[in-house]
Amino acid sequence: MKILKIVLVAVVALILVSFTVNNFFINSEMIDREIAVVGHRGAGALAPENSLAAINKAIELQVDLIEIDVQRTKDNVIIVLHDESIDRTSNGEGVVGEMTFKEIRSKQLLDANGKESDQIIPTLTEVMELINGQTQLLIEIKQGSEVYPGIEDEIVKLIADKKAEAWCVVQSFNDDILLKVHDLNPDLRLHKLFYGNIFGLGIKRKALDAYPHVEAFNSFYWLTSKRFVEKVHQLNKKVHVWTVNSAGAVKQSKKKGVDGVITDNPTLLEQ
Repeated sequence: MKILKIVLVAVVALILVSFTVNNFFINSEMIDREIAVVGHRGAGALAPENSLAAINKAIELQVDLIEIDVQRTKDNVIIVLHDESIDRTSNGEGVVGEMTFKEIRSKQLLDANGKESDQIIPTLTEVMELINGQTQLLIEIKQGSEVYPGIEDEIVKLIADKKAEAWCVVQSFNDDILLKVHDLNPDLRLHKLFYGNIFGLGIKRKALDAYPHVEAFNSFYWLTSKRFVEKVHQLNKKVHVWTVNSAGAVKQSKKKGVDGVITDNPTLLEQ
């Protein structure tokens, strides 16, 4: 009887250990395979794009990164705006580089339905102060020094002044911009934007290993193949796809094995 009890205790112990180990690996796998959520222009489908309200909404939804775009005014204020003009996203008209900050701030941002909101175009400084390390900030430099002389220097300096190197990432389609930022601060994380590897689009792309200074490639999800993702992963880098705005696109992106999706509506990825 005593031997039987010992055997039973041993069996129970083995079962408990096995259960614990299996759960550990299952949970670890779930964490490892969890896809990152990047709020595009804040949460551009839920509030006026690139507004403080959109940024705040993305923070509330606990996204992993918040993506924004930057331009610069005539009087050298870096603002958060996708287009080179304010026509599409505000109730005003004009080219950003030909307008003063005061002129731009007198306009109201439009919501997704084209209606005026209570939001105004924010500065990069205001966005950074709002986020303040609560999540990662992905700054897309739309135009470099050829349009806005010295903008890369200004952004790198602002990140340093705010002691935000740990939570700021810079991305661009333009290789020269990325190299310039890397030269200014080799420790700043960089993402390379591009459309995809489809012949005939006229997009000049180097070999993937020609980008040792970037940590991720962010590509258009329709033109991102599973094979491409695997090649990037072989280089120990990540792939985020844009702009993923439907449940079906989320599902397809996950099947391709991407590391993150860039979306106007982060609620699509709520469990």
